[in-house]
Amino acid sequence: MGKHIPPPPGPGRPKGSKNKALPWLNDAIAIYEERGGKEWLSKWIDANNINLREFMRTILIIAAKQVAEKQEQSGETTMKVNVRFIDVKNEKE
Repeated sequence: MGKHIPPPPGPGRPKGSKNKALPWLNDAIAIYEERGGKEWLSKWIDANNINLREFMRTILIIAAKQVAEKQEQSGETTMKVNVRFIDVKNEKE
């Protein structure tokens, strides 16, 4: 059997058009900044296990979507994902 050659990537978003994938992102960033940014988020996550679970669930959903998009674009069937956790309070890995 020969080596599988993936199809070429699609044309993507037309140059100059707006990215509609995350229309809520600007609002979410504004709310995050209004509430106090990293310090507020850290306190919210530390408040209880439900907040931590929801934060991690959201991050993993976003990461999975990004991996799926990259796989689709590249034609790869497997992809390595590195997850790094940092200490938000001290900005240390």
